[in-house]
Amino acid sequence: MMLLITTQCYENYGTPETPFWKCKGDSCYKVLNVPSNLTAEQIEDTVRDQVEYCNPYSEEYITGSSFHSDDHLSWFEQSQLDLDGKITLPEPTIEWDDIPYLKQIDEMNKVKELNDG
Repeated sequence: MMLLITTQCYENYGTPETPFWKCKGDSCYKVLNVPSNLTAEQIEDTVRDQVEYCNPYSEEYITGSSFHSDDHLSWFEQSQLDLDGKITLPEPTIEWDDIPYLKQIDEMNKVKELNDG
């Protein structure tokens, strides 16, 4: 299962002292192979630091998400396929099993099982 996360990007057309923020479109991120026992909010919270950012000149925030099969194409990928016959700019992906924080927890659980068993 995949969670497709949508974001909103902003750019500051002012200065850090007197900002003037403008919406600059949206982005999508695919989180692949997510566990079926988690909610979208739990998954968003887990990957938030890999998706969102904020600095004096630009920002990006999660605005929504939805579950799909792992082979789902975003509207941007589908439009490339329809118009060009191939996807040259795929959406960024995050593999659930490659998230460093989760790997550490998994390793800690394995050590705990060895010590308890």
